[in-house]
Amino acid sequence: MAAISADYEYDAIDTCAVDGMCQSACPVLINTGDLVRRLRAEGHGRLPQAGWTAAARHWDVVTSSASRALTLLDKLPAAVPRLVSDAARKLLDPDNVPRYTEDLPPGGSRRPVIADTDATAVYFSSCTTTMFGTAGHADSVRGAVLRLAQRAGVRLATPDDMPALCCGTPGNPRASLMDMQR
Repeated sequence: MAAISADYEYDAIDTCAVDGMCQSACPVLINTGDLVRRLRAEGHGRLPQAGWTAAARHWDVVTSSASRALTLLDKLPAAVPRLVSDAARKLLDPDNVPRYTEDLPPGGSRRPVIADTDATAVYFSSCTTTMFGTAGHADSVRGAVLRLAQRAGVRLATPDDMPALCCGTPGNPRASLMDMQR
């Protein structure tokens, strides 16, 4: 029974996008995203909830700070940030504290706001392009998508507050910031 519960928690709770799209395919229009958001919130204590809520309200600052931190860490000998992250993982929750490895790139750049009243599509890039730069001289995913859209003649726009938004997908699925922003 424990194995089934653990599998369910991962398969149904941790990996759910909580975007409500399941409702469009459900014959009785059930939005399981709402249920999963509630279950995730119940799985956290008050302090983590308060921390994630504060982060959600200042997401542009959080992602920019993460970018600056990765750029700084990239300049240090790899053993130093690795030792610090390993100690923090032992002290805190290893599921919520990432482990630093020397293959992590330096920080990325802030997501741009693209204003185009004649756009044919909305581009919602992940905040990971702000936090993480590219390894070596490789182009970013964001840069590649923007270039591809331009070559294809697809005009893009972003939400006006793009840098402050979170889709909730690439981060910790148990404490999705999208859950906190609702």
